[in-house]
Amino acid sequence: MESGKYPMREKRKAESRASLIKAAQQLFSINGYEETTLDEVAEKIGVGQYVDIAMLNVMHATDDYAHWALDRVWPKPEENLVWQGPDQTRILISADLKWLWHVLSKRDGLVDPTPEGADLATKLACRKQAITAHILAFPSFSALTDRLDEINLAWGRVRAFGEESLSQPSVEARGVFVNVHDDLGHQRKTVQSPYRFSHSASGINSDARPPKRGGIISRRLLIGLVLRPGMSAP
Repeated sequence: MESGKYPMREKRKAESRASLIKAAQQLFSINGYEETTLDEVAEKIGVGQYVDIAMLNVMHATDDYAHWALDRVWPKPEENLVWQGPDQTRILISADLKWLWHVLSKRDGLVDPTPEGADLATKLACRKQAITAHILAFPSFSALTDRLDEINLAWGRVRAFGEESLSQPSVEARGVFVNVHDDLGHQRKTVQSPYRFSHSASGINSDARPPKRGGIISRRLLIGLVLRPGMSAP
């Protein structure tokens, strides 16, 4: 950047740098160099605070299907490239069918079982069946993933939604999910806010209870206003 092009920005940068050096020197003289932390310096000058956003949290917070999954409902169709693996596992291999076939045929010697003259749909079905058989032929899940690593195919284990996925160490450590109460007093899980501020708290308070929904209140009011003696509520 050309010097002097943004004088106000450069002035603020110089002032921040000077404040940082001054605050650090003061804390060094009081606490010693080894005992002074960056957070203490940042707090003293009022800058340098941060927001921590982990991709694990963002993934759950922005997933359009997360709320369905938390309620044990899954309207999304099965992904095409999730394969059955050894040891009753499921695995996602990060490659489309064409590339996966290319790699496995070159590196693992898969032979194309497609009959001569078959149409494209038949060809794809035959190759997919051959890949499935190849994956299931591995003696264990670890043997399969070791081989995928060797031939440079990225993979991920697909876990059934439920306790297995909710209890993952990374999910628990980040507090991805939180229990809340609905307006009828029932407990359910929802996705926690992905933001973590260095000097303030944010997110959903699991102890908070939402107000009654307007629909329920309106319905009760209408029933009370409309019903005449001897009538029953629908």
